[in-house]
Amino acid sequence: MPLTIPGLDEEHQRLVDDYRARFPEANVSRFSDNWKRLRVLALSTWGLHYSVQVVADDLFPDTAAGTALDRLLRIWGLERKQATASSKSSALRVFGTAATPITVGDLLVHSSGLIYQVNETTTVAAIGYTDVDVLSISLGSATKLNAGETLTFSPAVLGLKDDAELQLDIDTNGADLESDASARTRLLNRISQPGAGGNANDYRQWAKAIDDIVSAYAYPLRRGRGTIDLAVLQTGSGSARLPDLAKRNLVQAAIDILRPVTTKNFRTIEVTEQKQGIEVTMVPQPGAQNAADWADPPSPLLVSTWTAETRTLQFTTDRPSDMAKGHRFVIKTTLGDGKGEVLWIEALGSGSDDVVVRTVPTIAPVLNDTVYAAGPLTDPVRSALTDFVDTFGPVIGLYGTGEWVDELVPARLLAMMLSVSGMHNGTVVTPSTTVTPTDPVYPNDTTLPLITWGEVVVRYA
Repeated sequence: MPLTIPGLDEEHQRLVDDYRARFPEANVSRFSDNWKRLRVLALSTWGLHYSVQVVADDLFPDTAAGTALDRLLRIWGLERKQATASSKSSALRVFGTAATPITVGDLLVHSSGLIYQVNETTTVAAIGYTDVDVLSISLGSATKLNAGETLTFSPAVLGLKDDAELQLDIDTNGADLESDASARTRLLNRISQPGAGGNANDYRQWAKAIDDIVSAYAYPLRRGRGTIDLAVLQTGSGSARLPDLAKRNLVQAAIDILRPVTTKNFRTIEVTEQKQGIEVTMVPQPGAQNAADWADPPSPLLVSTWTAETRTLQFTTDRPSDMAKGHRFVIKTTLGDGKGEVLWIEALGSGSDDVVVRTVPTIAPVLNDTVYAAGPLTDPVRSALTDFVDTFGPVIGLYGTGEWVDELVPARLLAMMLSVSGMHNGTVVTPSTTVTPTDPVYPNDTTLPLITWGEVVVRYA
């Protein structure tokens, strides 16, 4: 019989009723001495009930939490995955005097207090800056930063400017300490499907026990009897989910220690991205709280020039009359290589056809890029779409074991859009039909494709 914990008021009333039944002449009216004493007693018994419930939960692997869950993990030969550092290659632009050394280990601090380091040794180029690899010293998802943010050398380095600017998002790895929910899922999998001498599930669980690896996909017999391929994905979003060679080698080495010696051949196979652009139009629920900041003109607004130094965006025509400071917009690039992020207008330009934006876009706008109005629903809808695509696994093909999504279906994108509060309707412009990754055939199967999101343009209908 499940234990039901009464609320404090319920427990108090039960004690009051019991006291009144035993001592009919006693005063148990509200705020009387007896009422107050019973209130204190109720708090004590309620706390005991709660403690018993916590103990009961911690006894079982499907409800255990915290240190009790850690103990159960260890009993079953598992460990909670630790927080990790984030990184990005060629992401940090360091300014300084030409030929000034930039050394791996040079420390930088973010305004939040997070600590980073330069992760390569090089020199400042003749043009006065160099883009270098960056690695966080601090750990966890908070270390993921967006392009345009500033890191400051601490201590200062002679010949280098104190402030360096991110040109790319720091979005590789950077996982938090594994949550109770995630650790509990792995524990329950181990209990329900104990080691079976190297079946497909064993390989998946061995991989997911490694820091930063969040999903694994097994392909037994892909290259013949006695073979197994394993694809893994790491913490991150979009292309950042794809592990590099060093991480794949780490997974390979870890599993080689655990796998049966009778396996003829095992490999951690490379995953390559099949980047897919997404464009949707949305119709919000009625109300100014959901509407676009300004109205798109009948003929789309196009980019004329972009000046990065002043963050000035000039259009080929006058800007719309209702466009104002503090408004938002998105850019659809002509090459489809943008990010589709929301940009904010910091000020109207000196002319009638330009604006100054708060931050530098990920991809520099060029002639004839299209500008669309944005609003309060743009970012939530875009996040819903990218989060959905981030759940995809690589192509399933003929040998994938397990169930996961590997193809992009427009109807599912529409469903993700409509799940956002404030949405009424919408249309998926791109892709117009289902996109399915191609399963490479042996012996041309050294990689497996994974659909990732490319430029995601969310605009108002």
